[in-house]
Amino acid sequence: MRNNTVEILDKNGQILRLYISIPSILGIIKDSFAGEKQNVVAGLTGSSYLKPFFDQLPGYWKVLNSQKKLIKFFAGSVLKDYDNYKDLTTQSIVLVNLEGTWGITLFNYFDVFGVNEYGKGTAVISWVSGLAEGRFAWSIVD
Repeated sequence: MRNNTVEILDKNGQILRLYISIPSILGIIKDSFAGEKQNVVAGLTGSSYLKPFFDQLPGYWKVLNSQKKLIKFFAGSVLKDYDNYKDLTTQSIVLVNLEGTWGITLFNYFDVFGVNEYGKGTAVISWVSGLAEGRFAWSIVD
């Protein structure tokens, strides 16, 4: 598993720290060839657009320490999003809460070399309480 602390910086300067754990890249590739991926059918809500499916990653996320006032949900699972069809080696991830709704996407989170150091993302209004909705920047801090 790849375990990272991710900092999200919104347009108002608020910082949210998340712990994200996803399988190693070799594990993801192995599962793809073995046919073990699980498609999650639409029914997920919370975004301004709805994809027909996401791929379930055997990973999870949680909010760290005193950051819980910035978003409404504190833990959940991680989905792989196919949003970048021009580059099939780079994948975004979607954070899903325990109720099955999603609202934070980290674009281009990992590629064949591992987790990227930084990127952009988006948060929808139904998930945020202190964090600004819309686009944000993210970076790996450990």
